[in-house]
Amino acid sequence: MTTQPQHTPDGAVQAQHVHEIAGGGKGRGSGPPPIPLSKENVVALMAACAGNSALRDATMIRFLYDTGCRVSEACGVRIEDLELDRDRVRFHRSKTDDKLNLKIWPATVAALERYLDFRRQLEGRMFLGAREKVFRSILSPFNSVDRRIVNKFLLKAGLAAGIPRRRCFPHALRHGRAVAMLEDGAPLLSIQRRLGHSSITTTMKYLDVAENWVDEWAYRAGQLPE
Repeated sequence: MTTQPQHTPDGAVQAQHVHEIAGGGKGRGSGPPPIPLSKENVVALMAACAGNSALRDATMIRFLYDTGCRVSEACGVRIEDLELDRDRVRFHRSKTDDKLNLKIWPATVAALERYLDFRRQLEGRMFLGAREKVFRSILSPFNSVDRRIVNKFLLKAGLAAGIPRRRCFPHALRHGRAVAMLEDGAPLLSIQRRLGHSSITTTMKYLDVAENWVDEWAYRAGQLPE
């Protein structure tokens, strides 16, 4: 029986089967390790967005990376789900059916505000309906963005930025956010909550990608004073 991870004051995560975390084994998630996008990749993707939809596409890339959400969840966010004055957004998790209120970065809030202003001007409206989807088609404003559209503009921006094709898909943004949080020392339970994983085992698969962080955690944990 595996105990729940415990948090130390410096934010490290401790688990009963440390050897499974550091060296692999049944504690890891199944399947191949995820393919993440680095922070530099994400910046390059946003800069490479072009055409009439450039502002929307760059905003959505930032949104996907910041929240770590699934593309279906991002496509489903409505105007009423945004609490930009509080730097927050509400999500309806597609796999667990949970509702989550996430804090987002000020830069993401600013990008959303610019994009929504652009939408109001483009559509000739002063206000957007509370039940409307946030991310809409540029050519057909009453149609929402879907996974196919996101896949298409990510691939186009990725190729323009010189990013390998195998990394140019929405879930690579989610993987990249998870690895970045892990490398910055975020507890596994915090990462699990932000990504909406029902099991901590799924979150643990990112340890395969961030092995340097695992070594750093082992080095820092339990140091004795001089």
